Amino acid sequence: YTRAVFPLEESILKSEHSEIDSDYIFLTDCISRLSETDKEILYLRVNLGFSFKEIAKTLSISVAAARQRHRYAKNNLKKLLAKGEKSL
Repeated sequence: YTRAVFPLEESILKSEHSEIDSDYIFLTDCISRLSETDKEILYLRVNLGFSFKEIAKTLSISVAAARQRHRYAKNNLKKLLAKGEKSL
């Protein structure tokens, strides 16, 4: 993994699912609204399966900071998902 930003939403679209339905479009829209930091931490944890220790080493931060950033990123995504559901 290099620090170059890998679009998390693009990796979801290229997943095993051949049909892109409204749920995937909704999810990728929410992900695209996240900060680059949030996208990066979620990509490392979810897509690459990095442990918090590996994330910490990759980003040159402490393990505690990696856990905290992951928690913030998940909460930010949850908020976006909840806002979108209310407007449907």
